[in-house]
Amino acid sequence: MIRFILFCQLTSFLFGQKIFEEFEKDRNNRYHYKETYRFDTVTDDGSYTVLMDKIEGDITVSTHFGAGAELTITRKIRAVTEKKAKQLVKNANILVFHLVDDQLIQIRSEKRIQYKRDVTTQFELKLPTNINLNLETSGGDIDVKDIRGESILKTSGGDIDLSNVMGRMEAQTSGGDIEVTGSEGLLRVHSSGGDINIVNSDGQFNASTSGGDLAFRHLTGNIDAHTSGGSISLKNIEGETIKCQTSGGNIRAEDISANLTGRTSGGEIEIENIKGHVVVSTSGGDIDAEQITGSLTCHTSGGDIEGQEIIGVVNSSTTAGDIEMELSYDSSIKDYSIILETSSGDIQVQIPTGLPVNIDAEIHGTGTIQDLNSEIPLKIISAENRVSGTGQVRDGTVPMRLRVFYGTITIRQE
Repeated sequence: MIRFILFCQLTSFLFGQKIFEEFEKDRNNRYHYKETYRFDTVTDDGSYTVLMDKIEGDITVSTHFGAGAELTITRKIRAVTEKKAKQLVKNANILVFHLVDDQLIQIRSEKRIQYKRDVTTQFELKLPTNINLNLETSGGDIDVKDIRGESILKTSGGDIDLSNVMGRMEAQTSGGDIEVTGSEGLLRVHSSGGDINIVNSDGQFNASTSGGDLAFRHLTGNIDAHTSGGSISLKNIEGETIKCQTSGGNIRAEDISANLTGRTSGGEIEIENIKGHVVVSTSGGDIDAEQITGSLTCHTSGGDIEGQEIIGVVNSSTTAGDIEMELSYDSSIKDYSIILETSSGDIQVQIPTGLPVNIDAEIHGTGTIQDLNSEIPLKIISAENRVSGTGQVRDGTVPMRLRVFYGTITIRQE
């Protein structure tokens, strides 16, 4: 008798308390089975963890303030007979444990499901706000709202949606999209075949996808972004550093207050209203920069470069394209220098009033003086296969170096 009582006590601590069970027939050989578990002693202080592994199905997490947790498992079954449906439920049995000493709720399949097409499972968790998650599903979506704690989320074949979450977060999907809204903390997300969208969040953001686009909007914090087969867009970002790289798409950044580094192997780059140091390059596209305050370093191997309202240090080069640069001047910024170079194209540069440039211009591959046009007086020298011109505005404290191969140089003054 003593042994029996002890076994019952241990069991009550190990297995979750099932408070509801329902099996019903719907129509067209379809059934559903629902079971609910309650965990009244789960605290709202961040000490508990929910662990889900070796399961398949969608996972939904919502929260409340205060202690107590609830799990509802719903299975939809397709079977010819009720007996067959119940057998499928039995084969897809889910084990639920409440390990009080470890402050852990564990949910896992008893064995591998053999009738995946005939049984679909949904897990609904209602948890305290302050709790940790370690959730993994082999074939469903994960939807998490209002969590404060550490979250590790993995799915092999679905989307991940995070809303109003705080803490350290890791999310990974092998075949779906990731959507993050209202997060705060360290965020690491990866998708092997989908898009990633992060909005209205604060913290540090690390995002990568092997086959989709990346979008960041209305964020405060640093960003490290990488995609092998898509584009990257950034808008309204405030931070210290932004690093982005794509192997086959475009990069677009707008309304940024941070140092920006961007590289694409096969796309175009568009940047607008950036306050910070910008370093961007593309192997096969154009670069369009507008309203840059700080510095601009850019290179393209196969496109044109166009800049408007650029304030600060400029270093732009293209292997096969034109450069058109409209500079602006802010006397409060002391660090100025301009280097423009194209190996096969033309250069047009507009110099603002008040910018004391010291011009050093050269055209290689021609001896025609008319290929060097300037509204600022220059001393022009023509030699065999080269035209050079020098001159300055005021005291000429800002160096300007212009180099063209087989093209023309045009200098205008505002």
